[in-house]
Amino acid sequence: MWSVRQTHILRSLRILRKIKIMTRLTRTKMRTADECVGISINQLLLTTRTTKKQLGEILGISGPTVGRKIRGEIAWSLNDLYTTADFFGVDITDILPRRVPLSAHNKTPQPSEEDQGAVLVAGAGFEPTTSGL
Repeated sequence: MWSVRQTHILRSLRILRKIKIMTRLTRTKMRTADECVGISINQLLLTTRTTKKQLGEILGISGPTVGRKIRGEIAWSLNDLYTTADFFGVDITDILPRRVPLSAHNKTPQPSEEDQGAVLVAGAGFEPTTSGL
């Protein structure tokens, strides 16, 4: 029987592993179309709490094969893309990558006039730890 602490540690390790995988997938480099599609589908999997095995059953492939598709190691067919979009209830254009001009990659985003007075705040989990306060 696992203790509550061991269970929390295992959950934390699983989350860190997912973050590591997403970080590896989202590094700034030129990606293939299949890698971009994989990033979009992986985000859908995470937000809907769907497993790769469940998506694989819909596509008629195994969970590990879905993982290889998400990493861009195996190409996505149009049939797979349409089936996946229907499964998640999204339009296929939400899954497909968008073309961005190369000049846009090198620019730092400038705040719009609406954002001039806005203050950026880090999301949950980014709070610094305090000692003894």
